[in-house]
Amino acid sequence: MQKISVSLPPLHPDLGTMIAWCAIPVATGEQPLLLAFNEQAELWQIELFTGQTRLISQVELPAFQPAYPVQLIVSPCGRVAAISNRFGKNAVVIELASGNTLLSLERGEYHYDKSVYPLAFIMKKEQLLLVYGTDWNRLELVSLLPELQPLSDRDIPVSQSEAQSAKATEHYLDYFHGELHVSPDGEHLAETGWIWGPAGIARVWNSSKWMDNVWESEDGDSLESIWYPLLDWDLPMIWLDAQRLAIWGQLDEDLLEKEDWQQEGVQSAIVIYDVQQHDRHAVITNAPTFLTSVTLPGLFVHPQAQLAVSSTGKLFAWGREVDMQAWDLSTLQPEPLDSPFQPDLYHPHADLFLKFEKGRIEAWQYVVTGKE
Repeated sequence: MQKISVSLPPLHPDLGTMIAWCAIPVATGEQPLLLAFNEQAELWQIELFTGQTRLISQVELPAFQPAYPVQLIVSPCGRVAAISNRFGKNAVVIELASGNTLLSLERGEYHYDKSVYPLAFIMKKEQLLLVYGTDWNRLELVSLLPELQPLSDRDIPVSQSEAQSAKATEHYLDYFHGELHVSPDGEHLAETGWIWGPAGIARVWNSSKWMDNVWESEDGDSLESIWYPLLDWDLPMIWLDAQRLAIWGQLDEDLLEKEDWQQEGVQSAIVIYDVQQHDRHAVITNAPTFLTSVTLPGLFVHPQAQLAVSSTGKLFAWGREVDMQAWDLSTLQPEPLDSPFQPDLYHPHADLFLKFEKGRIEAWQYVVTGKE
């Protein structure tokens, strides 16, 4: 595939130093939009092809640390966003039209800095739902729109060592939640959290069943552990469609079927899981190894890599100091890339890979040779 440079205008006014960004969903044919968050805790909207920017809000995020990684997500309807330090204790939910804070959230003290703050939006027809963590092993489900309504009220179970009765331990979950990923149809949530060892576990469950059973994220019938044990958690993950989930991870080859691996030792792979078949769909074994080292004091080591799926049906993987690689999803064969690099973001609505510099955005597109 050939890399083509795409010229974008400078941003005006300038946003300063951006530290988090994501695409805002728009209807087909509308101006591609970006949501950006800067070091001054300002939330901005960017029109990608005009460079016009609009200040949405001066965000009040408790204990905000601009030098540390920030998580920024936007709802499928494009009306609401959520922001946290990735490994922070606090988060806020912002209405983008008004800039108002809808909710201020906090998760518990226990090892909160070891995994990404669990945050996700789900659309159920005209109802917008929010999933968020309130403790290391507890997620809540709430309706944001058309009105604020809790959907997962339940008692707090305790471990056997803390219990006064057997009833108190029912539904107890010995698992640290992490970054959440929602399927395109909103029917499934996936994550890679961790348990003591430590070891990572990739899990998936059904959101509709969660609305009927408040314990679905703890031990519901739809809950599946789909990849365990893993050497890391909060792994790069992406839904290829409503049925297939791709997870980029690393583990010892002794823990997987021998036919999948060509050599001994720790292997890096992209596993594709089929949630309808409840089984592994495929394994890409020629995936690069992502970095987990960090240089900031007190920041927990974590995968620094991304996955993206282009409109041409290609799966892309890259990370810090890891040049981009690609595979054709119809064949799972590697796709040769012209001038691979390390972008900051893939914008699915514009089909562009973006890199942010002060005052401007650089953009590229990969096209199949001969089909520019």
